[in-house]
Amino acid sequence: MNLYEFTFIAHQGLLQQEVEGMIQELAVLLKNIKAEAIFQEAKAMIEKTSSHKLTQQDLEAHARKIQEVSINYSNILESITKILWNELEVDLSNLKGIKAKIDKELLIFGITRKHSLSGSEQRDKESLIRNTINFLRNKIAEHILQNLQNISQNQALLNKALEKFLTNIEASGLIKHEHWGLLDFAYPINKVKSGHYCMLCISSTPKILHEFERKVKLNEHIIRYLSVQVNSIFEGTSHMMNKKIEEQS
Repeated sequence: MNLYEFTFIAHQGLLQQEVEGMIQELAVLLKNIKAEAIFQEAKAMIEKTSSHKLTQQDLEAHARKIQEVSINYSNILESITKILWNELEVDLSNLKGIKAKIDKELLIFGITRKHSLSGSEQRDKESLIRNTINFLRNKIAEHILQNLQNISQNQALLNKALEKFLTNIEASGLIKHEHWGLLDFAYPINKVKSGHYCMLCISSTPKILHEFERKVKLNEHIIRYLSVQVNSIFEGTSHMMNKKIEEQS
């Protein structure tokens, strides 16, 4: 699970609601890029592991089926990831409540309470989240393998191809975001003196992030952006957001 802080500056002429709308559009963009990455990886995986020659039509049909199943699992994983990063207390004091909240999501995998969040003995939040995501990732792998059994009987080859494929499913997209408001630049950028500063905390793969950045460059409303890989998602609100709150109070 690769985590990133993606900060961007939107044009000063935008209204706040327009900036918020842009954030949601970027979240959808991440989803669409991930969906296409899953499809392409599914095709590659089937081609490498198939026991018999497939026509292009059959190949794409099998890939679309795997894509549909995978996106459903990825959406569930995304929902659970957001709950764990955004709502679980650092000291794990509310772990019992968090377990109850995501039970309905986990039931889709056929995972009962006694099996879910089995990492509760972990001493820190980050370790628990990563162990939980890995646990669910393995469950997803089992379901996807079932859909691939009629394509290939080479278990070793399937497992190797599936490992790479799962990294796209694990990319949960937008986890949280902040809009820091309209701030002045240290120096003018293309004669513009201020802009809306925003930060997205996202889970992605390097490949998906690269394609995301490529498309962000084409957005005429975004002046600058910067992505930084991090080890964990910050608790509560960021320093910049806290500063904004203090200035408003």
